[in-house]
Amino acid sequence: MKKRVLFFLLPFSLLSLDFAFALTPAPNAQQSIYGKVADINTQSPLEYANIILYDVNGTEQITGTVTDKTGYFELSNVRPGTYMIRIKFIGFEAYVIEQVRIKPAEGETDLGTILLTPAVIQTGGVQIEAEKQAIEFQIDKKVVNVAKHYTAASGTAVDVLENVPSVNVDAEGNVELRGSSNFQVLIDNRPTILDPNDALQQIPAGTIETIEVITNPSAKYDPDGTAGILNIITKKKDLSGISGIFNGSIGSFGQHNLDGVLSYKTGKYTAMMGFDYNERSFPGNSIAENITTVNDTAYYTQSEGSRDGSFNHYSVRGGLDYYLSDHDIATLGFRYGGRDMNFNSAQDYEEWSQPGDYYLKSISRGKTNRGGDFLSVNLDYTHQFTTKGHELKGQAIYQDRDGDEDATDEQFDGLEQILSGTQTKENGPSSSWRLKLDYTLPFDADSKLEAGYQSRLSESQDYSETRFYSLESDQYVLDPFYTHTVDYRNNIHAFYSLYAGKKGNFGYQTGLRTEYTDRNIKDIGQADPVEIQRWDFFPTLHVSHGDPNGQQFMASYTRRIERPRGWNFEPYLTWVDAYTVRQGNPDLLPEYIDSYELGYQTQFGKNLISLESYYRITNNRIEQVRSVYDTNVMLHTVANVGKDYALGAELMLNLVPIRLWTANLIGNLYRYRVEGIFNGESFDRDDLTWHMRMNNTFRLAEGTRLQVNGMYFGPTVSAQGKREGSWGVNLALRQDLIKNRLNATLQVQDVFQSFNREQRYSGSGFSSYSKDERKSPSFSLTMTWNFNNYKSERRSNTEDTSTEFETEGMEF
Repeated sequence: MKKRVLFFLLPFSLLSLDFAFALTPAPNAQQSIYGKVADINTQSPLEYANIILYDVNGTEQITGTVTDKTGYFELSNVRPGTYMIRIKFIGFEAYVIEQVRIKPAEGETDLGTILLTPAVIQTGGVQIEAEKQAIEFQIDKKVVNVAKHYTAASGTAVDVLENVPSVNVDAEGNVELRGSSNFQVLIDNRPTILDPNDALQQIPAGTIETIEVITNPSAKYDPDGTAGILNIITKKKDLSGISGIFNGSIGSFGQHNLDGVLSYKTGKYTAMMGFDYNERSFPGNSIAENITTVNDTAYYTQSEGSRDGSFNHYSVRGGLDYYLSDHDIATLGFRYGGRDMNFNSAQDYEEWSQPGDYYLKSISRGKTNRGGDFLSVNLDYTHQFTTKGHELKGQAIYQDRDGDEDATDEQFDGLEQILSGTQTKENGPSSSWRLKLDYTLPFDADSKLEAGYQSRLSESQDYSETRFYSLESDQYVLDPFYTHTVDYRNNIHAFYSLYAGKKGNFGYQTGLRTEYTDRNIKDIGQADPVEIQRWDFFPTLHVSHGDPNGQQFMASYTRRIERPRGWNFEPYLTWVDAYTVRQGNPDLLPEYIDSYELGYQTQFGKNLISLESYYRITNNRIEQVRSVYDTNVMLHTVANVGKDYALGAELMLNLVPIRLWTANLIGNLYRYRVEGIFNGESFDRDDLTWHMRMNNTFRLAEGTRLQVNGMYFGPTVSAQGKREGSWGVNLALRQDLIKNRLNATLQVQDVFQSFNREQRYSGSGFSSYSKDERKSPSFSLTMTWNFNNYKSERRSNTEDTSTEFETEGMEF
């Protein structure tokens, strides 16, 4: 009870702190100038635009600042007088306000919203246009502009992430954020009900506007996920009138993709409808070797053959924004879709023992199908009070998903006579509600308080069964020992409070979030359910310092949690195939992560450099561990093995060596150390590794782009194994067919057939080796069509930029 009282008092304690700052007297007779900066075409706020205050003649700089994520800026402690203000942002025309008069009695001067126009210069029929950077750095995240990643045009979100700092993608398409597969995926700032990797695999790149990489989220976000959040922002084409974009692609190995979005905006309404269909396949080969030791006898298993996968996905989504009044807006949205994944394998096996005369040669054929439908419906409401930035937001999200999986694994002798077989089936519908109420109270232009309540309410029932082939009856027989029905209930209630302030060019944000977990997992027919009822606390701190010259310093600390998934607690055995069984662990504890980051970025000429360092400590580290279950059979389970540490640095350079060549260099050097014990065996590992990516874009002619991406991922270790390094090269050629309307992109993935996956594991009584090779190179052709019925308007009071403009990322 005391904890609950303290928690409800938290927002008011921070409110008192904010009043203490707000009541600090300002220097006598000095004023402030504030306003917002936005794109004239999209009305989107522009973050990190430079605001510089000059004397009335424009010869001496008085002070300056940069805009925040909402486009807001403020120049404080300005003495009365007459000044000139200049606003600059890369890729936009500079904007000058002359004769800004500050009177002693005014206190504040509101410049309103300043709209910047994208830089377009016509000179003798030659057109130069500014382009967005492929990757932009903001104070608390990295923003990936998907349209600039041509080598991913026909792919999915996973293909885009191959070229993003902090993200690794292996040969199987599995994504890791800062070396961890534990992260959250949001779609348009809303959580997805799907598994993170499944969600990323099913979203076509053509439907994505940007991807936000948030490695140290604030207390406003869910704290789940060791490494942070990937937020997928989809295209909405929010322009006046009717507008839309459509993509279609075909490629090798049966690849097909079609997606589009259409929007209509007028008066109080904005309506949007989108769709996508994605069909992909991943043919490849694999080899493996396993050794198990039982009673001083070593049993060997070797296999070689094909492993093919296919992925089909479709979805439709829609939304309607309605402006109830000048201060109220309601949004209704939905997303419905389905997925179907198939995995087939045909492997030649050899088994033998030493010492002994055991020998068996067989053929194994496996087939797995996983799929189901999903639905998400959201209702959002925002009320903006009279005071700028004072608002109340509410959100309700309902999600529902069907999940079915059927797998068959059979072994045959050389005469195609069946020797053994296993069939497994799992299905489990799940549903959830997410409720949010967020309140923002600004005290002045530089400080505000945010507080809110959020809840996650979910339930599901999973059924699983196993059938074994009977030689006597020549059919599959249900085994009750491996048949289970499990009920899940998982409710999480959260409160959070944030205080943000700014003193000159120094900004800070501190927050605290607390969550109450109420979880119950019950195997029907078993006596003892797994129950968790626990309070957790998650503090966050972010600070930054920027100057008008483009230098930015950032530092942050967050505490996070990785909760085990429901199936991780299931104590019963499940057969995966003839050589693998899986079992959960009801004694698992959640991981608690302390994450620290320090960053710096600056511009020099047309180039940008960013350096980030990070240090992450994970307590109660959860690892997937292996042990010998039986002769030639491995048991896979999960356990808290101890503690791990990750210390690293990321470097990114955006370079423009010459006008026709833009290069992005991304490097990551980090040391990983894990300390732990499992079954009396030490799990201590220490590893220093590095990753490097080089993305090059060449402007060959008007409307013609060639992109060459090369990448290398160094070897990494885990508690029981090591994944070898890999490298690859992708190419893309993009050609505008109708300027700003129709373009074509030809892609080649994994040009040198080098992007493979090679792993080794070892422990008490076993060792294993595997190598997966995906068939490559793969080719694809993508057509993109944009249309709209609006025309941008030029602003009359911008200065002439015919002799001064940014050349970074331009096309001509």
